[in-house]
Amino acid sequence: MDRAELLLAWHDHLALSLRRSPHTVRAYHRTAQRLLDALPPEQDWASLARLDATRLRQHLAERRADGLVNTSAARELSALKAFLAFARARAGLPDAAAPRLRGLA
Repeated sequence: MDRAELLLAWHDHLALSLRRSPHTVRAYHRTAQRLLDALPPEQDWASLARLDATRLRQHLAERRADGLVNTSAARELSALKAFLAFARARAGLPDAAAPRLRGLA
């Protein structure tokens, strides 16, 4: 499965299954795209579901270094958590496997 297919499935889940607003769909889709851009190209739902807290913290730290402010970082974290929960569901993994991350103050 390539990145475009992963992102399309995520987009459709947000827009069609969850009926999120177009603004939320765009923001969450873009957050997932940035994460995928930061990872090796060979990703599937199982590999995304296995991302650990260390890798996610590193990604968020890179985003912060690019100028992401606290409120935007909190939204980014929320979007990442939702995307990875979706990946775990698609991979058939329990939600208990989710990395534990808290918002930034």
